[in-house]
Amino acid sequence: MTAQSNFKHLLYNARKNAQKVSESADPTFWRERAPTWMRRDYWESLCNIWAAERWQQTFTTMKVNQAANLETNMHTSDSVSFATHQSRLENELKRPPTFEEESFSQQMTEKYAGEEQQPQLDLEVWVVASGAPKKGHVYGFGHSMDTSRVFSSASSSTSHTSAFSTQAGAPIKYFSQ
Repeated sequence: MTAQSNFKHLLYNARKNAQKVSESADPTFWRERAPTWMRRDYWESLCNIWAAERWQQTFTTMKVNQAANLETNMHTSDSVSFATHQSRLENELKRPPTFEEESFSQQMTEKYAGEEQQPQLDLEVWVVASGAPKKGHVYGFGHSMDTSRVFSSASSSTSHTSAFSTQAGAPIKYFSQ
């Protein structure tokens, strides 16, 4: 599948290059512009196919269909088109903050009131705002956080050692307790 796709793109680029260099949309003028990686007789055969009326009609029909159905012909990443990813991102930016995000923001403001600088992320505050880990995971961190190192009761009034380094811009580091 990969070789087929790559070869298709190679041919497309060879056609576009020949069209550009010969300054003509007529494939009969491309015959002298064979790519270095292809045998000349193969290239000439392809140019003859591309110049045929049947291929030209099919090509024109495909171009019209592609232009009429832009959403279905978008490039994709995995099984979701880039247009869908873009739309989702725009919707995400427009949505109101979740309860967890609002709670986190409020608790950060309260915890760092009176201080000149406030870190962008305080994991202890996030755990309190998002609630106790559920099924071994902290909300918003997926499977990337080892919750066995998260203190068992973030809202506890007892003193505890932080399980995280929370310096802004620094990667999250786990410490032994």
